[in-house]
Amino acid sequence: MHRIGLPALPPLVIALCWFLGAGALAAPEPIGATTLTIGIGRDFFNGPEGQVYVHGSTNTWEGLTRLDDRLTAQPWLAEAWHTPDDGRTWVFRLRTGVRFHDGSPLTAERAAETLNRLRAHPRFDPNGLFDDVESITAVGERDLVYRLTAPVPFFPKAVSYYGSPIVAPETLTADGRMEGLIGTGPFRLGRIRRGDSLEVLAFDDYWGGRPAYDRVLFRTILDADSRLLALRAGQIDAIVDFGGILPQQAPDLARVKGVTVKHRELANTHQVQFNCRRGPFAERAWREWFASRLDRAALVGVFAPGAGVLARDPHTRLDPDVAFGCIAPPPPMAPPGETRPADPLILLLHNGFAGRLPYLEFAQVIQQHLREAGLPTEIRIQEPGAHRRTRLAGDYDLLIGPTGFLTGDPDHHYANFVAGTAPFSGGCRDPDIEELIATARHETDPARRRDQYRRLCEWVATEWPMIPLYHEVALYAHRETVADLEMDVIFRPWLDRARPAAGR
Repeated sequence: MHRIGLPALPPLVIALCWFLGAGALAAPEPIGATTLTIGIGRDFFNGPEGQVYVHGSTNTWEGLTRLDDRLTAQPWLAEAWHTPDDGRTWVFRLRTGVRFHDGSPLTAERAAETLNRLRAHPRFDPNGLFDDVESITAVGERDLVYRLTAPVPFFPKAVSYYGSPIVAPETLTADGRMEGLIGTGPFRLGRIRRGDSLEVLAFDDYWGGRPAYDRVLFRTILDADSRLLALRAGQIDAIVDFGGILPQQAPDLARVKGVTVKHRELANTHQVQFNCRRGPFAERAWREWFASRLDRAALVGVFAPGAGVLARDPHTRLDPDVAFGCIAPPPPMAPPGETRPADPLILLLHNGFAGRLPYLEFAQVIQQHLREAGLPTEIRIQEPGAHRRTRLAGDYDLLIGPTGFLTGDPDHHYANFVAGTAPFSGGCRDPDIEELIATARHETDPARRRDQYRRLCEWVATEWPMIPLYHEVALYAHRETVADLEMDVIFRPWLDRARPAAGR
């Protein structure tokens, strides 16, 4: 790869360029302030039309609960919770002493006002987490009460992280948009430079204690090689995000003096999803043939070495209670028939993932397999808006994409990616399976519920609405000037724990 260097600019020109950017509007960094600079492969600014104004990795806002390494709900802004009626009503007790970044206190009434935004405006709840929520009310200063239309036994997981983003109600508009962000996190929002960087500043009155860094700067560096070069050169201190470091970069990076490379298995599973609404994959025989033809172990071993675990479940294996290991390739078989589509098949990729994950390499192997079977295939890479429209319109034949486990519960996977009527499914419909998904969501007996999800897993392994490829192991890294910088299973960095290394 050839790189073209830029000529050195006079200091006055550099200063003028900086002034003409958004930096002219920001207060100068305090003398002696500590800054942690993190390189990411995307923009963490979502804006007023986003589910939340900025990404949760910024550590500016918080939810009621968070998930641990086994996807169990743990206290966050809620210190405790209980259900008085076997899952139809849930009461969350808020922590004391929590303040928003403007100094105002967090109360149950203000939290309810914020969370009712998601219930009242479903476009900000794309995964349907609030479909069962009848009301959210405050009782006293600290108790937040959810009343549901039916029991949901995993509800404390459902309200983790993006299931309960709490911000100051003053930032919300009548139509549910966020105009700015005032959260409760360890950092408050600073300067935003669209497509370039996003700054957060330490919140002195954070309930968990002031973070060690005064400032964190997220730099958007779309090119993976450029991110790595910036880390090696000390222009950034860390790369912490899912897909931030490509698998093939890890061996060279591990040999760089002064850089620590880490691994974290995430609650993400990457898959090939079929469009079951049109041929040829409307026929189970074609899906099964392709599952028999695709060497998943070889794909992961070649293109995601050290960054993926071969998937034997349709979703993450991090919760051992619902990791059944039921996915296995069918025996080798010939293509099922002579009939071939007149037009090339469309293999759909999201450009935001194709640049951060080995999706294009996977797609090229898949394309070759299909061509050998007499199925010419076009790889179509689209930006997020077009990708979403194409997916919802069903104008594709198969796609490669991630399925997150945002709620820590199998319901999120089956309700959003498997149910035939779900917006992100491929439309493989089976009335018995639709009923089973709906029943499992509300089943309060743990043993029966586990059996229901085993049956769903076995159905996926038989009908092949999708082919799970691998569970992601995120690669992230930081310079040795940084200590205690870690990532959780939902790829959120623990910025409140990170600190400058001793003696640095």
